Amino acid sequence: HTNGLREVYNLMPLTGWKGEDGLRREQVIELLKNQEALQNDPGEEFNYNNTAFSLVAEIIERVSEEPFERYMERAVFLPLEMKHTQYRSNNQQIIPNRSVGYAPAEDNAYQEVTDLGGGMGPGGLYTTLSDFKKWMNHFDDPTLCRPETLKRMMTPDTLPSGKTTTYGYGLFIQEYKGQRYIHHGGADLAHRSHMMYFPEINGAVVVQSNAANFPADLPLRIADLYFDDHFKEEAEERDSTE
Repeated sequence: HTNGLREVYNLMPLTGWKGEDGLRREQVIELLKNQEALQNDPGEEFNYNNTAFSLVAEIIERVSEEPFERYMERAVFLPLEMKHTQYRSNNQQIIPNRSVGYAPAEDNAYQEVTDLGGGMGPGGLYTTLSDFKKWMNHFDDPTLCRPETLKRMMTPDTLPSGKTTTYGYGLFIQEYKGQRYIHHGGADLAHRSHMMYFPEINGAVVVQSNAANFPADLPLRIADLYFDDHFKEEAEERDSTE
């Protein structure tokens, strides 16, 4: 996210595109090729952007010479026995047992919401909590990569200015109540997901929801309940902010 590329989900709406519309990776690449300049010199600034993840998926396809979703199944999901995990290549593909997304509507009701178009790479991943647990276990006992690779993923980047970011390779690295924790969240038009991992205590929290109004602080609230003995201070009183 230091490449200087602009966020694709900020650029596309300028063309009249809506989140539920289809979006091919070829469109993303063409959009980037038409940009007259980067938003910053590569490496100089950290700007989280989903564009980077779209390009990573493209690179994987070109190097492996197979569709991204097939490569991920073969190289990641099957070795970890994540049998209920897959990528959705387009919004017309049917995912068995997929939870429908909902967003608040008028009169305290809810309405169905489709998934974000063109999400494969930045998103488009469908999994279960039990499969997610297998992925989290991999942080403590990596088999798909070398331990030093995983360590690099969990090490914050340093910019030429000397400023340290809170991001490694695809993971945020921060501290919470004296404990280093690795985390990342994701949001579709309605679906929400968040994982956090405390390596020093080998503890983790994973939450998933199909409601757009899902409370963003819930993962830390769960961590307060289960890992309070490992934190340096009392669990925060949250009633005043809810």
